[in-house]
Amino acid sequence: MFKTRKVVIVGAGHVGSHVALALIQSGEADDIVLIDILKEKAAAQALDLDDGVSGALCGRDAIIRAGEYSELNDA
Repeated sequence: MFKTRKVVIVGAGHVGSHVALALIQSGEADDIVLIDILKEKAAAQALDLDDGVSGALCGRDAIIRAGEYSELNDA
């Protein structure tokens, strides 16, 4: 059985978005959730990261999205 490697990052600023990018590039996570007090910021960063690494550009495939603190339960 395959278990998804889920990572939740609290804070979608410079550090959080760079951590997400490093996780994507290394292939260490399949599902990356960004949480920020500014929900729109987390959503925008998730969209930017998804656009930047989609398909053959990065060679990795991960789900990148904004979420809520409840996402921590299974991360």
